[in-house]
Amino acid sequence: MPTFLSAHLFFCEGPHDAAFISLLLKRKFNFSRINLTISELPYPFKNIIQQSMSRRSAEDLRLDLAKKFFLPDFTLSNGEKIIMIFNYGGINRRAESISQFLVNAFDLIKEFDAFGSTSDESEQIPIQYSIFSDADSKGSEVIISEIQNEFETIGDHKWISDSWTGIEGSRGLKQDTEYGTTSTYVWRNWESDDGTLESVIMECLHESEGLRETLQFIDRKFNWTKPNANAAERCTADAKRLKAGLCIEGQHKRPGGSLSVALDQADLISLADLEKSPTVRDCEKFLRDLLS
Repeated sequence: MPTFLSAHLFFCEGPHDAAFISLLLKRKFNFSRINLTISELPYPFKNIIQQSMSRRSAEDLRLDLAKKFFLPDFTLSNGEKIIMIFNYGGINRRAESISQFLVNAFDLIKEFDAFGSTSDESEQIPIQYSIFSDADSKGSEVIISEIQNEFETIGDHKWISDSWTGIEGSRGLKQDTEYGTTSTYVWRNWESDDGTLESVIMECLHESEGLRETLQFIDRKFNWTKPNANAAERCTADAKRLKAGLCIEGQHKRPGGSLSVALDQADLISLADLEKSPTVRDCEKFLRDLLS
């Protein structure tokens, strides 16, 4: 049975965002992917998943709903630290997905604090939480304000306030909460306050001749931006275009694979590529502060 002394929950917009964070942690911080049974997860996460599965199974869970449990896409460890990386299914599902999971976690943490123990004698370890989101065309300040409003309360629990502290040398922010340190990082272009994770990946691969040729090919095949598109539509089109190009680049090693599979398994982005991106270097300082 593995022993963990701290847990970090990373909440990302989608599966390819989760795959990119996993890649960054493996390449820059020597984390390794691990496969655990539910019973090997630290408290309260094993309890949340066990209770959720038991409750839904008792309600005669349909097979087509079995995959809809909010489970981590990636679980990594480095010594006695465990990181669980979730994708919340897009910005429109951010509040719903994360809140439903955390209300159960906060309830159990409160229960432990009140009684000093759990029914199965599990230990309560320190937990940190990080929410990653795209700036899109809104800008980072708007996204951070949205996160504050969405997660000011989780069920009956007060959580995020507007009392952010800047992390030295990084665009990331953090604050202390009753349930552990909570942080946020907004993906955007290095030179402007808009963009997405795809903008960051382009910083990593801007010298790639292969990707440049692939993008030229798909530009001949498809028209990505409609006439008179507004800023939000142009930002979305730019992200979709790069997703398509990266998927094509990953097909040689993972034919038929999604973008998350390509990022995780096709070696699209090397350590040297990561170091070319000023945003990645900035995010590395953010993560190093959280994991120190």
